[in-house]
Amino acid sequence: MRALETLLMLGVRKPRPNAKDRQKTAMRARIRDGLRACRARRDSVAALLEQGAGRDAYALLLRLHAGLADTAALLENNALPPDTSERLDALYAGVSEAAAADLARAGDMLDQASRLLALLEKARLKRLKTDLAVPMDAYARRLNRRLHGVLALCVLLCAGLILSWDHLAEKRMQEAAAFLELQRQEAARDVLEEIASLAARAKAAKKAPLTEITGRECTRCGFEGRDIRHTPE
Repeated sequence: MRALETLLMLGVRKPRPNAKDRQKTAMRARIRDGLRACRARRDSVAALLEQGAGRDAYALLLRLHAGLADTAALLENNALPPDTSERLDALYAGVSEAAAADLARAGDMLDQASRLLALLEKARLKRLKTDLAVPMDAYARRLNRRLHGVLALCVLLCAGLILSWDHLAEKRMQEAAAFLELQRQEAARDVLEEIASLAARAKAAKKAPLTEITGRECTRCGFEGRDIRHTPE
């Protein structure tokens, strides 16, 4: 992969990250991982609600909202809030299973979390293009464009080779058919020449026309149905 990258980016210097770029990259990774965890929790909550596990769904919803709050704080460049696991465990322990099921369904908590997650995704993309952008982004985009160009060229070359091969195969088939037809014509001519030679020798030996020798007007040949008595030898 490195060799391919070097070949594709020939003449382009790969940027080296400085301390600020490394900080941005670390922040991008934390935001990405936070959103990834939130998406996984959202999907798990939906699955639990379908199974009727309201208490477990409510517990996971609390952690989902806490994760969204943490990721939002990262996107706003705020310090991370203190660990909320103890507070969440205490809140979860005081909720009965029936109440948890009602809370999980009431107020469209899951829909609210999904909408907030979508907003955070947009905010992440915006920051990736602004204050969290690093020189490596432009390099990666350029590399992707060149890679896609090479792939498109390979596809075109393969298509051209396939079409050329089909055309060549068709031409070879036509040549083969013409050769076989020529072979048949030459074989037929050889047979006719041999028949004519035999007929000439018979006429010379018997001193009589071919019709008297064979007792027939004609055999099954090109002269069938014609009077060969008036046909030049």
